[in-house]
Amino acid sequence: AGYSLFALGVGSLLLGYYTLIKWNRERRRLLIEDLEARIALMPLLQAESDRRTLRLLRQNLDEEAKIMKDVPGWKAFPLPSLPRKQPTVLVVCGPAQNGAIGLVCARHLRIFDYEPTIFYPKRSPDPLYRDFTTQCEKMDIPFLSYLPTEVQLINDAYNAVVDAVLGAEAEAGEGREPCAAILATLKHVRIPIVSLDVPSGLAPRSAPRGRMGS
Repeated sequence: AGYSLFALGVGSLLLGYYTLIKWNRERRRLLIEDLEARIALMPLLQAESDRRTLRLLRQNLDEEAKIMKDVPGWKAFPLPSLPRKQPTVLVVCGPAQNGAIGLVCARHLRIFDYEPTIFYPKRSPDPLYRDFTTQCEKMDIPFLSYLPTEVQLINDAYNAVVDAVLGAEAEAGEGREPCAAILATLKHVRIPIVSLDVPSGLAPRSAPRGRMGS
């Protein structure tokens, strides 16, 4: 009886060991098949990623062309003409299309060796506008977390302000916060303000030159 129990124990141990080896071999086989499938799919996945990137770039170019076509005019501030050694420019962006134009403007300023900083307090959920924001971040363009209410800080830090808050298409309700507080601050800025459209806060036919509207 003792030998029988011993033999039964050894047999159970060997059966368990064999089962464990068999399970481990099956697990490794499935892992190898999974890796082989991933390796085989890598070119397809990369190609799909490249297609998405190319489609995004084309959409951005098309949208930028439409946006830039709507800008009525531009004022040039050549780098040598700036009063400060650092070519700093503050780009203030609203939540709608004019804000998207401001993001595009900031990117181009960086390309032409200016040093833009963006204030974009109310970001649009539009996917294209989010892409513009991501592109600015990847170009290491800083974003302000708040706009200083002490306008002298703005006057001392920047050569000019780009007004991309509200465009001509803005409705009356769009002048509320945070836009109203932004306009109240920019109204007292003494450095040049370049509006990408009708100066924010003013009706298209009543915009006086040289100052922000109330």
